[in-house]
Amino acid sequence: MMRKFKRLMLALLLLFLVTGSATDAGAESDRTLDMPAFTETDCVWDQEGNLVSETAHDLNGAPACNSRGFYRAEYTYDEQGNPLSEAYFGLNGEPVNADGGYALVKFAYGADSRGRMHLLSEDRYAADGSRAVIPGGYSYRRDTWNGDQILSTEYFDAAGNPVQPTGGYAKILYDVKEDDNTIVITKRYQAADGSPLLGSEGGASVVMIYAKGLTAAVNATVDNMGLG
Repeated sequence: MMRKFKRLMLALLLLFLVTGSATDAGAESDRTLDMPAFTETDCVWDQEGNLVSETAHDLNGAPACNSRGFYRAEYTYDEQGNPLSEAYFGLNGEPVNADGGYALVKFAYGADSRGRMHLLSEDRYAADGSRAVIPGGYSYRRDTWNGDQILSTEYFDAAGNPVQPTGGYAKILYDVKEDDNTIVITKRYQAADGSPLLGSEGGASVVMIYAKGLTAAVNATVDNMGLG
């Protein structure tokens, strides 16, 4: 009699374990469905061909967050087509940090003597409204101009410290000298600590000499300063 009772209890225990495992698997499956593996995106462009919004949904047409981390993205531009803002939102309209590490980015511009706009600032914000902390990237950028001539481009982290984005540089500095016939522009790349870096031209220092009245350099010298 005792053996039959033990066998019955063992059978009930095994049944409970199997049922519990199946329930857990079903719950895990339900959670997975909340984040679909595949989504589609509806895009809207303005008359100038600028992308103004992206809205994601799953393959059944239900609203969903995509692999970039947002349900909806909105973009704005100025009259010349320069981007003014990017904003990313979740399913309930709340700001969310997208794959770039920020929920909102704002751009500001200045005009040159011909009315063309050049970038002055770029600011990236997190979903909570604070400056975005982006490992390997930057929180904000500042460009300094003197009339039509750019003097510097600098990148900073959320605390306001100079930062060097991965694969890039913390500063680009321009020194401009001119006489009656030529304009000489020296372009230098620097790390966050001020040390020289190789720039896109293959040098840490690039000297460009322009004949006045020409838009293309008539002479250019690239110096890697022993870095490469």
